Amino acid sequence: MEYFAKMLSEKEEILKEMVDRVGDEVNRETVAQKVEQFMRYGNIFLFFEVMNLRKEIELLKSRTRASFAAQQRKR
Repeated sequence: MEYFAKMLSEKEEILKEMVDRVGDEVNRETVAQKVEQFMRYGNIFLFFEVMNLRKEIELLKSRTRASFAAQQRKR
C-alpha cells in the first residue's frame, strides 16, 4: 500500500511540475495523459516520444527547405 501511495505522490509531483512548465502551451488534460503514460510505461514511453519528436523535426526541416527553395526561385 505504501508503494502505491509513493507512486501517486510522485505522479502528482511530476504533473504539477509539468503543468507549471508547459501549462501555457498545453492544456492540463494533455499533460496529465502524458504523465500517466510515462508512469505506466517508463522507458518505452520515452522512446516513442523521442521517435515522434524526430518525425516532427524532419517534417519541419522539409517545410523549411521547401519554403527556402520557393523564395530562392522567386528571386
